[in-house]
Amino acid sequence: MIDYTTQRISDAVTIVEVSGALNESDRKYFFDCICDMIESGSRYIIIECHRLGRLSSSDLASLLTARKHAAKNGGRIYLTHLSSSIAQVLEITKLGRLLSVYPATETALAHILSDPACVG
Repeated sequence: MIDYTTQRISDAVTIVEVSGALNESDRKYFFDCICDMIESGSRYIIIECHRLGRLSSSDLASLLTARKHAAKNGGRIYLTHLSSSIAQVLEITKLGRLLSVYPATETALAHILSDPACVG
């Protein structure tokens, strides 16, 4: 079961803290919520993963779909606080090249706020 909380930093930035493990029904609900956040103006979504159990291939596909949706709306998805197993999956699959991965939420937030294209 998945659980998450959100913190809206600005009109364009939302932090999502995820905990638990995604199953089929949770995955669709969670990523639909991410897309809804993007549609509501949060173009930059930071997903904190330190309490996320694992990522399956279906989870990765949903994450890439959310990334594409964010990009289409001029935004981006950021992943922070990855467990070693999730980081390894992203490295092996080379998906780390497509996703914005940062060690900490503060680092991702500083990157977003320092880019005039992100806040302007």
